[in-house]
Amino acid sequence: MSTWVKPCIAAGALLLLVAGLYFDLKRILPEKSGDAGPLDGRMIGVTAVVAFVVTGMSGIGGLGVQYWDYYKHNAILDFLIRFRWPVHFSLDGIGGIYLIHSLAYYLLPAAIGKGFGLLAANICAFVFGALGVWLALLWFSLLVGRKSFWVPILFILCSGLDFLGCYIRSGKFPGLIGDPEWWSWPWQYSAHSTLLFFVPHHALPAWIITGLLLYRWSYENDASAVLFWMTVGLAWSTFLFIGWIPWLVFMFFKSRLRGFCSVQNLLCAPLLGVVLGLFYLARGVPEQRGWTFDHYRPYSFIGRYLVFVVMEFMLYAFLTAREALDKNPRLAACWFVALLTLCLLPFYRLGSYNDLVMRASIPSLYIIYVFVVKTLVWEKPLIQKRSLALLFGIGSITAWVHLVDGTRAMSHGRLGWLKGDGNFMLTPEGRNYFGKEDSYFFTHLARN
Repeated sequence: MSTWVKPCIAAGALLLLVAGLYFDLKRILPEKSGDAGPLDGRMIGVTAVVAFVVTGMSGIGGLGVQYWDYYKHNAILDFLIRFRWPVHFSLDGIGGIYLIHSLAYYLLPAAIGKGFGLLAANICAFVFGALGVWLALLWFSLLVGRKSFWVPILFILCSGLDFLGCYIRSGKFPGLIGDPEWWSWPWQYSAHSTLLFFVPHHALPAWIITGLLLYRWSYENDASAVLFWMTVGLAWSTFLFIGWIPWLVFMFFKSRLRGFCSVQNLLCAPLLGVVLGLFYLARGVPEQRGWTFDHYRPYSFIGRYLVFVVMEFMLYAFLTAREALDKNPRLAACWFVALLTLCLLPFYRLGSYNDLVMRASIPSLYIIYVFVVKTLVWEKPLIQKRSLALLFGIGSITAWVHLVDGTRAMSHGRLGWLKGDGNFMLTPEGRNYFGKEDSYFFTHLARN
């Protein structure tokens, strides 16, 4: 962001970021770790191997399979490399276009690409992505609390019951090629593999920051930087921030203000959030928005809704409720907040592909899957464990489809589309990332 805004604003934003990190680290480093399971060298090594392998399959950095979302990813990376920041270009006779997107994921690879070319940018993206997956797996393993090599593997396989839901809705199973997620349009609660293979710029910050916040709140009763880290996540995704809002409200009132009041939350986060918010508002609000039930008859909507929530998370929640409510009351409260959030999100649509539901749901689904994996790897009643394992196995078919695609691509030695396609910006989806030249951000804050 420092290369996108005027020097004085960039210096202030950088100072706020550094100050927030300093005060947060100063608070947590002297403290003793919580009572979640510790990570030893073996678990750190296992998670690193899983992260490296699955990142190689996912399309990040041009390795593995690159699904259609990479038309967008590669085009944005290409524009960030070729154009001066903030990206300002003309396309098909349209002049004065600014690029507005959740750009934090792309900035480091793009900076490398400016100096060393597109291949170096993709290598950087792969390393950056693998490191992000590794951190996500470490936080998840901490929350599950058991030293088992199954934990990072099960994390990658986490998914709703897409194949079963598709059969209930249509009377037939989806194909085993491509993406089986869209069985309940206009809703999708994405599998972990879907997120990693299609939208890593949403997935990685969601998993890492959610894991960090959930661990510190549940095991250390610490809300001193919750808003700060959510604002850092805002640089990666606006929808993630929306998905964290129920947590923010809950932790704000539960911590009784005293635990919430800090330099990070009350000074650094709001000021950084203003700059980021003005940047995103330069794009405007998507035209495709409104209440979902306005487009269906009442009985049709209720039927579709119930099948969707039951197949995506309610069966899991029912079988893991005992685990969720058994020990840690703060963790149990987060579980309730997650369930409520997932039940409410389908009622409103935002974006042509309903990105609000797909992306704002990531933090809440993360909590549900923490308890799913806890139940699978710890000693639990046999009937409960077998029932959950059966459902999880059905759900994991979605992940196996993506992993098989990625393995095939790697075995053929195929690189992804390393060259960005500027024509993407001419598509209706590409035009969603056009910023307004007369917006407040570009007229007052942006670098000339």
